Amino acid sequence: MLKKSTTFLLAILMLFIMAACSTSTEQKTPDNADGGRIYVDMDGVQVTLPKEIKTVVDVWAANNQVLVLLGVQDRLVGTISSVQTVPWMQKLNPAITDIPSLIEDDKINVEEMLKVKPDVIIVNDRDVEGARSTGIPTVNLHFDDFDGLKEMIEKTAEIFGEEQMAIAKKFNEYFQANRDRLKEVANTIPEEERKVVLYVRSGSTSAVQTDGKDTMASEWIEAVGGINAASAAGIESFGKEMSVEEILAQNPDVVIIQDSANALSLRDEIKNNPTWAEVTAVKENKLFINPNGVFYWDRYSAEEAMQILWAAVAVYPEYFTDIDIVKETQNFYKTFFYYDLTQEEANEILKTEENADAFQN
Repeated sequence: MLKKSTTFLLAILMLFIMAACSTSTEQKTPDNADGGRIYVDMDGVQVTLPKEIKTVVDVWAANNQVLVLLGVQDRLVGTISSVQTVPWMQKLNPAITDIPSLIEDDKINVEEMLKVKPDVIIVNDRDVEGARSTGIPTVNLHFDDFDGLKEMIEKTAEIFGEEQMAIAKKFNEYFQANRDRLKEVANTIPEEERKVVLYVRSGSTSAVQTDGKDTMASEWIEAVGGINAASAAGIESFGKEMSVEEILAQNPDVVIIQDSANALSLRDEIKNNPTWAEVTAVKENKLFINPNGVFYWDRYSAEEAMQILWAAVAVYPEYFTDIDIVKETQNFYKTFFYYDLTQEEANEILKTEENADAFQN
């Protein structure tokens, strides 16, 4: 009898030990009692994040816009100075001017970062190791094309949780619907009517900075049925120089200039320069200033979802007659930036006044 009792007690003891071991294993896994979870960034690096992200430092200018889209801009406690002066960023996130800029000359300010000590740091290929040296969870996000943009939106949302994942899904569905909508029409444009588009980031009448093959600019030009003049000239990557001789050889039908401080003066120089006089875009007055909202619409921006609609109307107004770009812009800002744009504000973003002559011709 004693032997049976001893055996029974030993069995009970073993069960307790196994249960304890099981509990100990669970505590070491992601999403356990201490709130840790494993997140994989866009480099495939595993990062342990707190279960709930209450504070974030985002030193990628373009991604600050995504935080607004996801409704988490109030968790931002550190940023990059270049976004702090953007009027529409200030309007949608008034606190942006009061928080510290924590990266300068592509280097993380480690000392100040440790003072802020956010739950997570978001970087974009700039001083990733510097950010990680703080011991603060750091995720690296980036993209080079439309599909990469969609992935980046999802990966940013994943940092914050299910509510943000739902917003990301809604945005990506909208973006894809716009792409599909344009593709259906663009496919009907005859080859002989394909327009050559020159995208200008900056420059002068003798040479411009542009984006060539395999860039966002090339993708939005091609999405509306156009031909990227830089790609056609054999230029690859972004921020590359294109000489006036190369431009004349491509003879662009449309010129689209990034909305920078000297955009209007550069457009006037191009219009009035004799060397450019025989360029089709100049002869037909098809020189546009690109829209600029919470971020540049024309590059590495969630507003690419609107850029493609605007570009469609600018390049092929005769084919995309169903797009009311003012209403589309108002709808986008209400749906994804939670802001009711007036018609006047929408026109300000779209550079309607600056582009009036180009759209009338």
